[in-house]
Amino acid sequence: MEPLLPHDDDRARPACAGKSRPVLHRLWLILAAGALGGIAGGLLGERIVRFLGPARTTQLTILWSVPSFIGVALAPDAVSLGIVMFLFEFAGLVWNTVSVSTRQRMIPDRLLGRVNSAYRLLAWGMIPLGLALSGSIVRLADGPLPRGVALTLPFWVAAAGVLVTTIFGWRPLARGLAPAGRQVRGRRAKMRVPLADATGCATVD
Repeated sequence: MEPLLPHDDDRARPACAGKSRPVLHRLWLILAAGALGGIAGGLLGERIVRFLGPARTTQLTILWSVPSFIGVALAPDAVSLGIVMFLFEFAGLVWNTVSVSTRQRMIPDRLLGRVNSAYRLLAWGMIPLGLALSGSIVRLADGPLPRGVALTLPFWVAAAGVLVTTIFGWRPLARGLAPAGRQVRGRRAKMRVPLADATGCATVD
């Protein structure tokens, strides 16, 4: 006799099959909220950088990751988690506004491709390592701690790690992005001060 395929008989379906659709709907809500946050951050990022300056913007967007990870760990439902993801992705795209523009401005064109590839390697290459570390944390904590607590523990560890990184990187970010901040303030001043003609009279551009 041929093996019974899951869709051939309702008896072969797992008991939780009927519950999968609401779970998927909640997952789509969370992912869509994050995507909307990224779009909003991309649209408003330039204005935020112009208002706060590049250094302060990067400092605050990194710092925002701390309550974001804590919010993921404590979110009681999909709506709350969606709000957290919206704000998290918003801050991430504002960070990218500073990061990408600063690299393009400071790095010579002949080296930009190499620097971007190294940046991507470090940024994306850490993701599988983080996943492996998260799984190890959950596995070690599951048993000594309740399973629900163990599953959220990686987010608490991530929040602590980002907090330490922010503390040690706060001043270096301010020093490293100071030239970019002066350029932003210079452009802002040019936008506010009217042009003058050869006689010294103000003119409208």
